[in-house]
Amino acid sequence: MIRFLLIFILIIVNSVKGYEGLDSIAINRINALKELNEKEFVDSVQSLWTYFNNYNIYHSPDISDAIITIAKSKSEEAYYQSIIHFWYTNRNRQRLLDSAITILKKRNEPEKLADLYVSKSYGFRENELYDSSMVYIIKARKIYEQLGNKFSLVGVYHTLGDLYYTAELLYKSEYYYNKALQLKSKTADWELWRELVIQNNLGLIEIAKGDYNKAEEYFNKSRQFREARLGDINSQNSHAYILRKLLDISIRKNDYKKAADLIKSLSNYSANNFIESGERAAINNLIASYYFRNNDINKAKFHNNKADSLALEKEIASKDKLNIYKLFAEIAYKEKDYKIAGDYLLRVVTLKDSINQVNRAANYLQILAEDDFEKFTHELELNKKELEALTIIGILISILLLILTIFYFYKIKQNKKLTKKNIEIERQKDLLEVQKNELDKINNELKQLYDERNKFFSIIAHDLRRPFTGILGYLDILVKEYDSIEENEKKEFIDQLHSTTYSLHHLLENLLNWASIQRKTIRNNPQKIKIINSLNRTILIFTENLRRKEIEIVATDFNDYEVLVDENHLDLIFRNLLSNAIKFSYRKSKIEIGSCRIDNSFVMIYIKDYGTGISQENIERLFKTNQQIESNKGTENERSSGLGLTLCRDFIETMGGTLSIESELNNGSKFIFTIPAAD
Repeated sequence: MIRFLLIFILIIVNSVKGYEGLDSIAINRINALKELNEKEFVDSVQSLWTYFNNYNIYHSPDISDAIITIAKSKSEEAYYQSIIHFWYTNRNRQRLLDSAITILKKRNEPEKLADLYVSKSYGFRENELYDSSMVYIIKARKIYEQLGNKFSLVGVYHTLGDLYYTAELLYKSEYYYNKALQLKSKTADWELWRELVIQNNLGLIEIAKGDYNKAEEYFNKSRQFREARLGDINSQNSHAYILRKLLDISIRKNDYKKAADLIKSLSNYSANNFIESGERAAINNLIASYYFRNNDINKAKFHNNKADSLALEKEIASKDKLNIYKLFAEIAYKEKDYKIAGDYLLRVVTLKDSINQVNRAANYLQILAEDDFEKFTHELELNKKELEALTIIGILISILLLILTIFYFYKIKQNKKLTKKNIEIERQKDLLEVQKNELDKINNELKQLYDERNKFFSIIAHDLRRPFTGILGYLDILVKEYDSIEENEKKEFIDQLHSTTYSLHHLLENLLNWASIQRKTIRNNPQKIKIINSLNRTILIFTENLRRKEIEIVATDFNDYEVLVDENHLDLIFRNLLSNAIKFSYRKSKIEIGSCRIDNSFVMIYIKDYGTGISQENIERLFKTNQQIESNKGTENERSSGLGLTLCRDFIETMGGTLSIESELNNGSKFIFTIPAAD
């Protein structure tokens, strides 16, 4: 049996000699496969695929048959690995894919299984079996989402967008195209190519929706990408397509000045043999349409004739042919050659091949002159009768063939109905899943906001009550015992009132700023300022606090840079950070302030104290509103709500900078932030 199998393989191998100039080295490589053990064979599959790809294996199915047959005799793994690489060149591709899928399900290899589902989907899509294609691409999507494979999900979302676009479900198509763009990676040219294709498709969707400005934005992005890669023939074809779509949009918008500029850019492509014939035909037809709208009939005829000639060279899209024939009809009508106009309208009717299209063509005839309408209609009816006679003959032949295949097509029809129901169920499940996820997300956000608000206001109420209690206590003593109090005690009371009032003012100011940020009403007016000016104002405010605790401000490696920020916001940041440093610094310690440029765009500033410090656990919780806004005491029982640090972070981030903390418990803290440089 083994000997017979080897002889069979050799026959297959020898048969590949006539494919794509396959040489003796290639044949020897296939023969050598029989001598490999299972592991060696599996390890060599990828290199084999790369090697035979040089022979254009798309036209060499015998190579695929030979390799897969040898693989099947080796092991289950060798078999499915070979299918994964060579299925698309095989005559029995769908059957082979089903075999590999069965093996991978048994082996519990979900990622490879998802890859094969994608391959199945592509196969059905090539044969225009879009329902079956949808079933398998959705299966692949579920596996990739469970595995978190974002790279493969980009391709799946792209395919879903294409399938929904084919089904004319534009909102679903747009949804999946945008999901693909959100996950895209710009690490390789082929991924950039995918982004380009998606942008083009989104542009087509916007054209269908009538939003020409948005469509123009998408195609202009694609244009910039392609114009950087015009040395590649594929890029030239794509660039020609993009320019044509931009020309189409300009004509739709009646922006003939821009259209004229685009025609200049397209002039080289309209006669470039490296550009596909179908694309050149579409370009010339669109240029002809531009000249027709601008009453240059001779140029319109010239370019539409070129489009028609190119259409004969290669099969092009029916829609493009319709555009060519319609324009010929319009030109003929413009020249009052109604017979020629009728001939081309008849071609339109024939090409559309439906009663509705015939009615639209008949409606189109209403533009013709009243005195020629009856004659033209009569000629059209004669041609229609001739066409109907040919159609009847075709129907009779089709009926004879249908009788022979009716049972087969009945089965296919039943399967399609079942598939459509399954797809609809999947669509409904997807929609419900999306809606559920959105509702869960909104509920979680609302709950978090509610918890944060309650926690915040309970703390603020506590911190506001204490300063007022202190102020009222001091005032009550001064009012009742003013005459009996010594002057130095009065001064001490007034100092305490001043300090408490300033703390209260500082807390209220922070509260108002926090509320403005939450309502998104804060205004940012950046201007060039010197860091030292803002810092000096802040130090002046805290002169008494520094004197009382005998704390020294030290400028370590400080450079007075110009920065581009809102001056009030920078003052607030310095006030909160310096206030925080003073509160948590020990008596007779120091506070260091420094600055430096970290690149051409940002300045880094730090404020370092040698106080109580912050534990690592509290650093991680510091900016979580529902955890960190708790009343803390400084080294001499100064009060602090923690709101100031949250404000600093928010204001710094609105400037485009960052705030970070380095701290060690009982050894002080270092607050580091970056803000935009002025030049």
